[in-house]
Amino acid sequence: MRKPRPRNSTRDRDVAELSTLRGLARDLEAHLAKLRCGDLPQTQLQPRRGLESAWRSLSERQARARQAAERKNRELNERVQSNADWIQRLWELLCEKRRAAETTGLVRMAGLHLKAQDDHVIRHLKTQAKQAAPQLPDIFALHGVEVLNESWGGDVQNEQWSTTQAGDLESTMVCTRRIPFDMHST
Repeated sequence: MRKPRPRNSTRDRDVAELSTLRGLARDLEAHLAKLRCGDLPQTQLQPRRGLESAWRSLSERQARARQAAERKNRELNERVQSNADWIQRLWELLCEKRRAAETTGLVRMAGLHLKAQDDHVIRHLKTQAKQAAPQLPDIFALHGVEVLNESWGGDVQNEQWSTTQAGDLESTMVCTRRIPFDMHST
């Protein structure tokens, strides 16, 4: 006797699903034909209308919730903008106060505004110091400050670095020019 051929369960499942879908398609076609003709009784239309009203009420609730959320967002955005404006104004007031204080300090330094005037003042002070005390260049050179030393060459654009050693201590000094701040450089 022969063994029965094994069944393919996937194929059986596909065949069953296909026959179910064909039956559903026939039912839907019949229902569509009745709808086109207007032959459906009122009892069959009633559940669909109830379903429509349920969806309609759900969509209305969602629309009201969305409008409430948008209104709340607008209120919160207005608050944030108001706070940002307030902070900006406070910052501007603080900057104005700081500029006013700097301007007062700048008025005291009225003679040091231009670079050319600074160069002239520095050269004049060097000349006066050399004439008044011939030993000053040696004292400054001993301590590593070369402002009055002629090896510097009088070039005010360069910075002069020097190092001195005194026992265990080492110090590094830089010779720079003083440049006043203007009130817009902050």
